[in-house]
Amino acid sequence: MKKALTRSRAKSKTPYFYEVRELDYGQRMYDPQIGRFHTLDRFAEKYESLTPYQYGANNPIKYIDVNGDSTFLMTWATANGQVGHSAIAVNNYKSEFVRDSKGNILKDKDGHAVTKQVEDGTYTVYQLVPGKAVGVTNYDSDVPAAYTVTKNVTRDQLFNTDVSTCGEDRPAEGIVGIGTDYAADQKVNFTMKVIAGVNTDYNGATNNCTDYAQSGVQAATGARINADETIPRVTFGSFTATTPNQLFKQTRTLQNATVLKNPGDLVNKKYKDGVKGR
Repeated sequence: MKKALTRSRAKSKTPYFYEVRELDYGQRMYDPQIGRFHTLDRFAEKYESLTPYQYGANNPIKYIDVNGDSTFLMTWATANGQVGHSAIAVNNYKSEFVRDSKGNILKDKDGHAVTKQVEDGTYTVYQLVPGKAVGVTNYDSDVPAAYTVTKNVTRDQLFNTDVSTCGEDRPAEGIVGIGTDYAADQKVNFTMKVIAGVNTDYNGATNNCTDYAQSGVQAATGARINADETIPRVTFGSFTATTPNQLFKQTRTLQNATVLKNPGDLVNKKYKDGVKGR
């Protein structure tokens, strides 16, 4: 056996075969010799049906460990003649009783049943689209804003169907998951609702779909993001706007952010090239 292992290691391209003691997976340290993490998943309470030492929902071929992602940045890339679009999806929760090891409901000092918030497996999707037609001549003009809130969207729908409200006619090419908890998710919900009540105009330069999604990312992470891009006007000059491709690229670099669906080179297109299909 020892001889076989030595021969396999010599052929392997990785220097860690049967030698490394720990691998750094960001939030947890993994021991490849026993196939276990040394520490609990910090979001273990969100997935009670799984052992807190699991990886990728015990299905590493199908899933990656998403670090407890509850908020998703959805990106329809600006490429192949498509303008592109951005949206935010936030986990929905339900209340459950807290029980002891025997299944009894715990109560507080006043005799009230103790509850907790757990994910219910669905998401709420926040989007902003123009309330009337916008084209190359009035892209940076104020038009009525149309904010939409789509509830009870499944994860499969997020990843494999078109959940946009602007007729993209394609699933989002890029999805970045952000590791959050219940409190952070509620902050995102609150932020999206406040903005929808205050900013009543859509403007391609100052309040477009990606500006709205960027606010959600910033609420979830506390980070300040600059996803602006200089866009040439059809006539002369240029203006600056937040674009889907730039927001995706900036968000994926944040702490606790994980690319769950990779759009590849699509997001490397500059806005002016993407909309022209170059």
